[in-house]
Amino acid sequence: MRTTMRWLALAALSLGLVIFLAGAAGASSESKEEKELNKQAKKIDEDARTPEGRERVIRAFSEQLGVSGETLRRQREQTRMGFGQLFIANALAQSTGKSFDEIAAEFRSGKGFGKIANESGVKLGPIVSDLKRAGEAVERSKRDEARARAKRRERITDEKGGRGVGGSRGESRGGSIGGGKGRGTGGSQGRKGRP
Repeated sequence: MRTTMRWLALAALSLGLVIFLAGAAGASSESKEEKELNKQAKKIDEDARTPEGRERVIRAFSEQLGVSGETLRRQREQTRMGFGQLFIANALAQSTGKSFDEIAAEFRSGKGFGKIANESGVKLGPIVSDLKRAGEAVERSKRDEARARAKRRERITDEKGGRGVGGSRGESRGGSIGGGKGRGTGGSQGRKGRP
């Protein structure tokens, strides 16, 4: 009797271990693409933390997906998805022939994007690549905007005669208060030699 109980316990334990390992192996087979997809989505969400960043992301998504910025804003407002998720849902909709609303509903029901793609016969690799390209477009836009701001600051500085923002003529020519040429009241050069 004891031997039979031990065998049953050992069999149950073995069966449990096999089921656990099969589940872990199944999860890891799709995890490489899904991990990369989630990594790229998180990066996009970080880029969209500011109002300027959100606009850059919307412009990049609109160009990459061929969906208007207005539509993307409305979808995000309705679904409360992160920007990365918004891109993935739109890309899946285009790849599967389903509507964005159908993909969003499946996602809200608890299905991951990997499962939605798998069930629809779509590979995540091209979507990961598209999301990376959108992220690169956001980064280029950010760099271009930073360069444009630097050029504007430089132009303003040049227009003010190299004095920089807030400089005054008197300060740049010897530090006199009255205009720098000895004119005006209180200028240091105007008092030169007086007791």
